[in-house]
Parts: sequence; C-alpha cells; structure tokens
Amino acid sequence: MRPAHRAAVALLILSTAGCSAAVASQPLGSIGAPPAATSAAAGSAASGFDLPIDAYQLSEPQRTAQLRATNLLLTSCMARFGYSLPVPAADQAAQVPENAFRYGPVTADQASDGYLWMVDHGSTDLAEAQLSQAEQAMPGAETAVLTGRGPARVSGKPVPAGGCVGEMKRRITAGGGTYGDAGLVQEIDQASYTDSLTSPRVVAVFRAWSSCMAAQGYRYPTPLDPMKDNSLFTAPTAPATHTSTPGATQPRGGSSDAAPRTAPSARQVAVARADVACKSRTNLVAVWSSVESALQQQDIRKHAQDFATLGRQLQTTVRNINAVLH
Repeated sequence: MRPAHRAAVALLILSTAGCSAAVASQPLGSIGAPPAATSAAAGSAASGFDLPIDAYQLSEPQRTAQLRATNLLLTSCMARFGYSLPVPAADQAAQVPENAFRYGPVTADQASDGYLWMVDHGSTDLAEAQLSQAEQAMPGAETAVLTGRGPARVSGKPVPAGGCVGEMKRRITAGGGTYGDAGLVQEIDQASYTDSLTSPRVVAVFRAWSSCMAAQGYRYPTPLDPMKDNSLFTAPTAPATHTSTPGATQPRGGSSDAAPRTAPSARQVAVARADVACKSRTNLVAVWSSVESALQQQDIRKHAQDFATLGRQLQTTVRNINAVLH
C-alpha cells in the first residue's frame, strides 16, 4: 500500500487516539504489464505482498533512493549560493515491506506495539515532507533560493526557475519521468480497497475473523473496527515523528527528535495479538489481497494505454534517480 492509502489507515488510528499526524534497483524490465492475480498474493509474507498497481509506483527501496537523490540535488544547488540544507539523510534501516500497512497488524512483532506500529512506521511522500521541513527551518533568504520565490540573482548567480526545488524536479523528471504518484494510480489503489469491502469473499472472511475474535472475548465485526475502538486508546498519544503534510502520515522510521508517545495499553496489545492470530487462522490477508488484485487488474486493463505510458514514465524516473546516485 502506498502513501495515499497508508495515510488513511494511520490517520484513522491517530484520530481515534486523539493526536495529530504527520534505489535499490527494481529491474526496469519488471515495470509494465500487470502481474497476474493469485489467491495467495500474501503467501507467508502477509506483511509484504504485492498488488498489480505496485508495478506502476516506486517501490519502497526506490522511494528511499529518490529521497537520497532529492537531498543530493538540493544540497548541491544550495551550496552554489553558499547555503546548506537542514534536511536529515534518508533512514535506510527503517524499510518496511510493500503494503505492510494495508490490512492493519499482521505479524507478532507489529502486534507487540498494538495499533501504534502503523503510526510509528507510517509513510508519506518522504521527499515532499522533508522539503516542507527544510523550508520551515530555513531563514527567508535561503528559502527564496530553495523555492525560487525571491530575487532572480543571489550572490551574483542566477537562481534556477522554481529555485533549487524546481531544478531538482527537472532532473528527476527529465526525458519523461514523473515526480510523485500519478492520480490514476492512487485512484485505483484506493478504489480496489474500498470496493473489496463489499466483495462476498471479503465479507465472508471478515465474518470468520469476527467469529475467531469473539471466541477470544473480543467482539468486532471487521478488522477495521479495533482501530476505531476508543477504549483501546486510553491515553493521548504523541505524534511519533514530525508533523507532515495534510493527509499524510509520518516519514518512515521516525527521526532522532521524535516526540515521545505513550506506550500501547495491555488491552490494546492483547487485541492486536488476537487480531493477528485470527487473520492467520482465517487466511484473511491472502483472501482480501487476491480480491483486490482482481479488481486492480480489471481497472488496469480498462486503462491499458494509460498504464503503458505510466510504465515508461516510471522506468525513466528510476533511471534518473540512479543517474544522480551513481
């Protein structure tokens, strides 16, 4: 699950808790035709399965690489004008699997943090989040060079159109690349999730999951409901990282100056552990993800020409990122 949908999941948790939110190379040949749906899309790696739409978005390692490339380009540009860029390096040790947040906690490790694991490790458009963070931390003269909203020349040198941010984006998008996920990709990613909720197969597996939970003393109709249960969040929870752009969760892996937050309650952890056990017992992730895969494939076929273009654009973007880093 990519940022747009992950954001919705983590923001649901954050609002319930009463707080505010915040290239390792994928082979280029693998981008293009949508992968076949499989009833075992999640397999044993329930926290890291692939969906067809993933082929048209940067992978998690590629997003980290994009952030590194963005920082390199911005730092180099700002240095030409005698300025530094107060943006931390990408946290490469904090990778989480693809789609790890889509269906809530699915591993014992995640459940040990209750429903706060998704808040702590949430994802957003990291490059945009750090740009916003940098801009807020910089004096006005430096911000003018970063954004291009200021004098046309600084220290006798011409400021690039759109500032250093504009120059960086032109490098990333050169030759037909893109910066950020396409609207059609985000639309299909969200639509498959929403539409899957009324699929008979998903409704049936939710019912089985609910019965499993009831046998352990927890009454929730669907796996979405624990995250909306106010009783599980007995104390205010501070944001795990910097506040991010509206509609997004926090940058992956947190940061060194993250605000402390209250640990999950014993009951919250117990419910999350039961949740994970019942998902495993009912094969919920495999069933749910296979339904989503089929829905996404249908939409991708409907927009075959658009997705052929998106595949080529993504290839170009990955090449541009790698060119900056190597």
